[in-house]
Amino acid sequence: MDHERLTKRIKDFENKYSNGRPNGMKWRQIWDEIKAISADFKGVRFPNRQEHQDAWERFQSAVQIVKDNQSDEREQNEKKSRRSTEHKDRILSLAGAGTPPSGLAEAIFTIFTFPAQVIADITTALLPGGPIDRKKDELQYYSSKLEEGWNYFKEHKNEMFRNDKDEAFNSLKRAQDQLNAAWDQWKEGKAELFRKRNDERGRKQEEYERKKREWESRTRDNIASLEERRTKLELALERRKDRRSDLDDKKYNARSDSFRSVVEGWIDENEDAIREIERKLSNVNDWIDEAYKRLNR
Repeated sequence: MDHERLTKRIKDFENKYSNGRPNGMKWRQIWDEIKAISADFKGVRFPNRQEHQDAWERFQSAVQIVKDNQSDEREQNEKKSRRSTEHKDRILSLAGAGTPPSGLAEAIFTIFTFPAQVIADITTALLPGGPIDRKKDELQYYSSKLEEGWNYFKEHKNEMFRNDKDEAFNSLKRAQDQLNAAWDQWKEGKAELFRKRNDERGRKQEEYERKKREWESRTRDNIASLEERRTKLELALERRKDRRSDLDDKKYNARSDSFRSVVEGWIDENEDAIREIERKLSNVNDWIDEAYKRLNR
């Protein structure tokens, strides 16, 4: 290697690393390149001692920039590591606060073991402030802590290292699974109590009547919506028919064959629109008729 090639290599080195470590490159690779260039100095002769000294100082300046950049990156990584650990510890704390005791699901189950015929006990359990509500309050507390943990994780996950992020996520997931199990037990048990109570009170008939009323209300709302749509279609059809008369006049009074041809195109488009509106209007009328039939069965 001659001194010109070495000088160019130093310049390329400066340009490549003056702004920090390129993406995907490791510091070890950069230092291997530094060692290689240093070794080249031993085998290259410069025209004079001053040029050799200038090249060496230029190279050392570039090396110092690399050292500074590496030091800055190490400092940033250390700061990020501290922040990552702080975030992880905060999430682990919230996950712990959001984790119900392992026996909570079983404790919840004991609330729902009332005999089916003991309506008074079931009613008492379902009263506001009763055992069902108290267990719900406990679960809501755990849920609020866990929600806080998930929100914190989402907010800060990009500031965490992979291992800290994985540990934090897994702790939240374990807590969530345990809490979900407790909530499922609570919901299932409460639903069973309601079923027993409502069976004794004729809930099924009341539920049927309620659903029937809701269905009738939805059907009437649907009919009203369809009738409103029919009115709009009828108005649109009337406008299109008015336009038909206007276009017929334009065609009759056309002073040239070319304009008459244009008007005929408009007439065709208008007739297509009329047929489409009439088709939609027919469908809407059929739907209205069918809805009234279902309502009057």
